[in-house]
Amino acid sequence: MTGTDVGLEALRSDANKWATAGNTTSAPAGVIAELALGGADMSMWAVDCGLDRTYDELRTTLQTQLSRAAENFHAIAATLRQTAETYEREEQANAQNLKQTY
Repeated sequence: MTGTDVGLEALRSDANKWATAGNTTSAPAGVIAELALGGADMSMWAVDCGLDRTYDELRTTLQTQLSRAAENFHAIAATLRQTAETYEREEQANAQNLKQTY
């Protein structure tokens, strides 16, 4: 196995780890979406104090942050895979050009 092969394998391995992190992070975001509570689900005191709004703001913020994190993790994985593919393709083209030169 050449140094290039090891590097490409490392890029692809890292891409898989980032994709797994994205999948792991997106699951709780879906669960949090289902945890909505309205004023009818809380006590009158909680509604009077605005706890229902505070809870919903916190819930939606957390859901948004987890969703964005998952998107970013998947984007990192895609970029790493694309980098490995581009590097591999260019390395093969350069090797072919070198063979044709000699």
